[in-house]
Amino acid sequence: MPQFVQKQSFEVNSYTNCVLFNEFSILNEFPSVRSDCQNALNLTKTLTWGVDHGCSLFVTSNECIDIFFDRFLEIHDMANAKYEKKVLVIVDFHTEIDVLRTLGSEMVTRWIPLTLVLQPHHSGQWINIYSGFGSDVNRFFIENSTLEHDKPLIPQILTDFGGKEIVTALFEYPPFVSIAKVDAGMGNANLFGSNETLSIKLQGFEALLMVEFCRIFNCVISARLEYDEDMWGWGFRNHTGYGIMGAILKYDADLTAAGCYLMHDRYELIQYSYAIQRSSVIHILPKPKPLPLWNIPLLPFSAVIWKNVAIVLTTVAIFIFILNRIQVRYLPKFSKNSTLIVVQMSLFQNVERLNYSTATNSIIYGTFLIYSIMIGNFYIGGLSSIMTVTPYEPPIDSLEKLISSNLKWGGNTISWTYAIKESSDPNHQKYVSKFIVPETEDLQKLIKDEKIAVALDRTQAGTASVHNLLTRDDSKHLMIMKERLYAQYSVLIASKTFPYMEQLNKMAFWQQESGIREIWEYETVVRKMDYVVQRNLVDNMKPPTNKEPVKLSVPHIFGAGFILLFGYLFATIAFAAEIFHSKYVRRVKKN
Repeated sequence: MPQFVQKQSFEVNSYTNCVLFNEFSILNEFPSVRSDCQNALNLTKTLTWGVDHGCSLFVTSNECIDIFFDRFLEIHDMANAKYEKKVLVIVDFHTEIDVLRTLGSEMVTRWIPLTLVLQPHHSGQWINIYSGFGSDVNRFFIENSTLEHDKPLIPQILTDFGGKEIVTALFEYPPFVSIAKVDAGMGNANLFGSNETLSIKLQGFEALLMVEFCRIFNCVISARLEYDEDMWGWGFRNHTGYGIMGAILKYDADLTAAGCYLMHDRYELIQYSYAIQRSSVIHILPKPKPLPLWNIPLLPFSAVIWKNVAIVLTTVAIFIFILNRIQVRYLPKFSKNSTLIVVQMSLFQNVERLNYSTATNSIIYGTFLIYSIMIGNFYIGGLSSIMTVTPYEPPIDSLEKLISSNLKWGGNTISWTYAIKESSDPNHQKYVSKFIVPETEDLQKLIKDEKIAVALDRTQAGTASVHNLLTRDDSKHLMIMKERLYAQYSVLIASKTFPYMEQLNKMAFWQQESGIREIWEYETVVRKMDYVVQRNLVDNMKPPTNKEPVKLSVPHIFGAGFILLFGYLFATIAFAAEIFHSKYVRRVKKN
């Protein structure tokens, strides 16, 4: 018997084996991680240690099977290691087990389908072998160590699940998952808890991957759909939680999908499939608007150039003022010039009584005149281009610009921040601290009013998950921010004891190699989403340009009008000040 069990261990490539025994079991001679099933505390501790050290094949006598079933989930919850394939061998020395009841129990059918029951024949010549994944009974003849049916007792990969139910936790989240209720028999999944068959139509590339998984391996998807409010939710180390993550941790579901990311902080609690595709977390925010035409006179130069010009004019004016004071003092015949010369020359005005009697003045005024001509021509050229091509606001295309803007930022769940909440980047810290999660109606209003940057998924194929958040009219004024918040692989999530992860991972590889995922995604976008919205969001990322020169209109001269108005207002104030000063001087002279 020990040699036979050891042979099965080699066939399933188990690093080590865990054996449950009691004082009467002859399995005491079997080399492995061992635990007495009569000692409950030690049993849990030892088997948890064994799982963490490579144990994926369990051997138990019939006396210990009920205790093992009771502790199986708890042991794997506490262990960190996970294995695609788990095998249970039950050795019934006294032919006391009801084989059909044992192999038909929930623990076997849901969690450990690769189960063998070994019952030695009373003659001692062979061992009857019953399996949880096939109807055939095999025999192992002890004398010559051969099988009656020469085939592996544990298949390399289980290809037929026998129509077993796979419970999934889902919510509407296209293009990953889309759900529709249809007439019985017209769908591709069952509604959990319903007597109707195939009354749910699943679409979306992750949902269709699960449907295809069951089509190939002969199982049935049963969809739990009560997670639209909590969505992804969260889970805790005591295996409680809410949303689809909570459903997995509480064993309410076997499998879930809705753009779930490969994240380290939940790795110890659940089991990830291989990557489905690479998603990005992006922002939808208002696209740049045309700048108001009243400030056209300021637009030819940037703020930096205006500061540079102002510094030069001020410096030159001060320099000429000091120079004139010195010249008047040491050159008595020299007439004093006003610092208004600087302003007059910079505006190309004729300057009367400009003194060129010294080489110093000629050099100063000549070089400043050249500077003024160059700056003036640059300004005129810039003004001409602005009058021809509509100027726009600079786009918010990075996280740094976003957190420095007047926009709010947020989304429909706090889950968007989990991947960066422990980041040391100051931009990430500020982003997380001010991230808001409004109610859906409030979020839609903020989007419509263009007051928020919304965090969303964007798939590898470029589809933004904008489901129910914005309309086609909204999308005309919105764009995708160029810099993504972060990128991560999306995966299917299963419980740590899900027994079909090996097959699911093969499906994940298959959909990547075949490219079928993009076809499924495109079909979902066309059928369940507004393709025009997607196109608008992408098109609005391009720099705004005019197809032809803009025709001049009245708003184009508003800036000039403002300058004229400001000049007249300033002249009026100066006129009033001069009159007041004149009256004050005459009054002083009279006194």
